[in-house]
Amino acid sequence: MLDGQSDVFSEENKNLVIHLTQQVCDAINSRVSHQPTQTEVDEIIEEVLVRNEKKDIAHVFVVKNKLQNEYYKRYKEGKKLNLIRRDGSVVPWNIEKVKHAVEQAFLAQNRNPDAAEKISQAVTKNILDEGLSFIHIENVQDCVFLCGRL
Repeated sequence: MLDGQSDVFSEENKNLVIHLTQQVCDAINSRVSHQPTQTEVDEIIEEVLVRNEKKDIAHVFVVKNKLQNEYYKRYKEGKKLNLIRRDGSVVPWNIEKVKHAVEQAFLAQNRNPDAAEKISQAVTKNILDEGLSFIHIENVQDCVFLCGRL
């Protein structure tokens, strides 16, 4: 921990994240009867943050999404789907790598990995349906989670 910084992994913050996440999940389940789009999820997250008086976090969330959306729009036309890695590098989309990652996650939990192919196809379809040419790995993980629970 650096001087002047509080522990971001404190019990208070962990409980806040659990509380906010539950509110987001409840809102999605009560309002959306289909596979939610990234935009729908983002709007619900923003609403939950504001309702819980976490306007500073909501502001950062909105600004980050706006910049990311502008970045995507510039490359949308005529481009193939690309993955933005955590280090910022960009690589072509590889559905087989998504499938492999899902299989590994299932195996790590001692679960049957047979659904990995179906989930990786659903993830790819959802991303393409959004009209994206670029997607960040964290957004892919969110999509895998959502596709895996439907």
